[in-house]
Amino acid sequence: RYVMGFHDHKSNVNKAYLLHRKSDAVEAIKKYLAWCRSHNVHVKRMHTDNAPEFHTPAVKRELDDRGIRLTSCAPNEPRGNGAMERCWRNWANVTRAGVIDSNCPPSTWWYFLRNGIYVGNMIPNKDGVVPWKVFTGREPDVKSVRVPGCLTYYKVVKPATKIHARARRSLNFGCAEDQPGYICYDLEDGTIHITPHARMVENIKPGFGSKPGGGEPSVDEIFPENETWAAPRAGGADADAGM
Repeated sequence: RYVMGFHDHKSNVNKAYLLHRKSDAVEAIKKYLAWCRSHNVHVKRMHTDNAPEFHTPAVKRELDDRGIRLTSCAPNEPRGNGAMERCWRNWANVTRAGVIDSNCPPSTWWYFLRNGIYVGNMIPNKDGVVPWKVFTGREPDVKSVRVPGCLTYYKVVKPATKIHARARRSLNFGCAEDQPGYICYDLEDGTIHITPHARMVENIKPGFGSKPGGGEPSVDEIFPENETWAAPRAGGADADAGM
């Protein structure tokens, strides 16, 4: 229902978390700080707007315990958190375009938002600097990027019998957060599967259509025999936060 976003000033790397309630902001902050530490990045200051969920005793205690300074913009001055406001505008545009282009329903917006942020962290700026490399010191795994919402066949590792399908039709919803695989939405039963064994047909975007359309390749064309696989990798500065 709610999204909390973070923007790292030094690298321009962004991160977002989905919240059930605004009161979950402190949990999102904990996750973000843990994610930063996993990449050897140490946040020194967190700047927010004046939303009350950012100034609760729980949030202040969490940041104080970690030696992080909490600041905010002046009342009724959203430009004081301008970097985060620009992020929201850009994310909204990318998400809207992705949902429309993929023929998916608006309820899938979260997958297109997180994928847009994931890809945006890999795009060089006008000076050729890649945000993800500044943030982590490593080159981003650009080979893992595929068109979101495109037709995807994920491999059935253990089919019930030899005559059962070796793959199932699904949609690509981007790379998984903490596993080396793709998020595949099964078009037959509506379930989510995370697997590295996926093949995308990036020029076909069937939306939530459960029946194969014309021009779709066969399973045998997608999964030839004796094939090797390559899985995508699982995906100190000031940080802005916003909701």
